[in-house]
Amino acid sequence: MSPKQLEEEAKVLKAEEQKIAAYEQQMQTEIMQKQEKLLKPILDRVKKAIDDVAKEQGYTYIFDSIGGFILYANEKNDVSDLVKAKL
Repeated sequence: MSPKQLEEEAKVLKAEEQKIAAYEQQMQTEIMQKQEKLLKPILDRVKKAIDDVAKEQGYTYIFDSIGGFILYANEKNDVSDLVKAKL
């Protein structure tokens, strides 16, 4: 192949690569949206169950032991207004 042909072929390949990358990005977005749509009802039920158990059992906080996240916190323990007042 001549240098000119190689250059043209490289341009074609680069354009195809960009199309593939754009398609991959679009599919990743669609997968995330579908996953969110499918998981939302389940996660909402889990959140409600955690809140219900916490209130029924009188828990102040419930933590996720694996991730260290707060899954439930009693609203009356929120000190945001006190902190704002100090500022």
